[in-house]
This record gives sequence, C-alpha cells and structure tokens, in this order.
Amino acid sequence: SMNLQSAYYFDWKDLEDFKSYSYNDRGLPLVEYGGKIGLRYNAITVSQFGLYLLQQYAETGGTPLKDRAMVCADWLVEQARPWKRDILAWVYDFDLPFYQLRAPWISAMAQGEAISLLLRAFEISGNKKYIACSREAFRAFRHPVAEGGVCDRLHNDLVFEEYPTDPPSHVLNGFIFALLGVYDYALFFGENEAKLLLDEALESLEKNLHLWFTGSWSRYDLHPTRRLASKMYHRLHIRQLYMLADLFRIESFRNTAIQWQRAGDDPVNRMKWLLAKASEKLRLIKQPK
Repeated sequence: SMNLQSAYYFDWKDLEDFKSYSYNDRGLPLVEYGGKIGLRYNAITVSQFGLYLLQQYAETGGTPLKDRAMVCADWLVEQARPWKRDILAWVYDFDLPFYQLRAPWISAMAQGEAISLLLRAFEISGNKKYIACSREAFRAFRHPVAEGGVCDRLHNDLVFEEYPTDPPSHVLNGFIFALLGVYDYALFFGENEAKLLLDEALESLEKNLHLWFTGSWSRYDLHPTRRLASKMYHRLHIRQLYMLADLFRIESFRNTAIQWQRAGDDPVNRMKWLLAKASEKLRLIKQPK
C-alpha cells in the first residue's frame, strides 16, 4: 500500500475554522440543524474536522492535534453501520426538508471524507480497524444511488452524490470532496477499479463543470431549485478547482477557477448575486411545505 501524507489536499484557511460548532466532552463537533432536528453529529463535519486537525498537525507537529484527530477517526469506526448491499455507511437518520429527502440516507461526501481520515489514521497508528472500515465504506462507490450506493448520472456521466435526492441534486463541493476519498483509496490500496472510478469522475467533472456556472456566479447544485452558491461556497468551489488542477495536473480546472474568481470579484455580478439570492429566498418561502 502507498503512504498518504497526513496533510489533506484541501486547505480550510479563511473558509472554516470549526469554531462555530458545539463540542462534546470528547472534543467532537455537533451541528445545530434547528427546529425538530436540533443538535446532531454529522460524519461529514467530524471527518472534515479530523482532516483539518491533521493538516495543522502536519504543519506544527502538535501531539494534541493528532490525538483529537484520532478521536474523530475512532468515532467514525464506532458509528459506521451496515447499510444496503454489503456497504458500511454513516447513516443520516433525519429528513432534509429542503430536498424532500427522507431518512435514512447516506452521503458520498461522508463516505469519501471518512475514508480520507480513516486511511490517515491508519498511517499514524498502524491500527488495522481503520483499513477494514475504509474497505467496507468504499463499497458505496460501487453502487448507484438507486441501489443504496452514492453514484449517479448526469446525462451519461458519473457524479458522486452528497445527497441522494430525487430528482438528483448533484451538489458540486460534495462531488469533489467525495472524489478525494476515491483518490486516497486508489492511492492507498493501489486498486485498479478505484483508479478507473477516479478517472471517470475527473473526466465527468471536467466535461460538465460549465453546468455549475451561470456566467456570473457558480451554482451550489443542479437541483431544480437552482440554488446559487453562497459567497463562502463560491470561494470554496474556486479553491477546490485550484486544488484539483495542482493535484491531478488538469489545467482546465485552473482556467475555470480563474474564470469563476473574476466573475465573483466583479461588482456587477455581486449585485446580481444579491438580487438572485433575495428572490431565491422569496421563492422558498412561498413553496408549499
């Protein structure tokens, strides 16, 4: 198997500092969903926090950072549950009213980012439980959403679904974070099937990236609700594209990043975005609940 560097590829600096969450006594973040759902653990947040800590650990070598990251990895192993097919998954047991998504459901982003953290936890500890968990979690990428997996189609092209909605939502940032998990898996195990899946996903992303762009701003998803990215998510998309360009040496990703960055810096586009977001909010308020 191939060694993974402990620093994750994506840098959260200035986008997310993980300070807005509540933390339990083990140092695990909880997400406030409000309403009936309330405070919940989210495998995505736990995985991202662990990866963020390992990134800082790679920079500073602080043992407490490493220890806190390992707590996140251990939580993932504890919480993974048997799902459809032979998949081990982090199962969401609450509805997502926005997408009319009913519990239970699983997420490509959770599966991918958890794998990225678990494989790094193995590199640090040598504990095989992290490998076993990764192998079973990866099975989600071998099945379409309709069969309990996380793969879907955009026309004929592959997308990893952060939310397994119907109609498909094709959330861009979730697709990219999930893809990194497939990359780590392919790298770590040297497994050809995972490598082919990664190539297919990168090809699909390169071909379809323009669909997530209005000409003046990036879209959060391709769901019929047609949400524009928030300012934070627009910056996140741009940073993800620069990262993909560097990691996989695909120059078209860099060109798109530059295009989206220019668009987002244009005052006219920022005004358009503001008006579009205001009308989006009105539309959502009017929607029958």
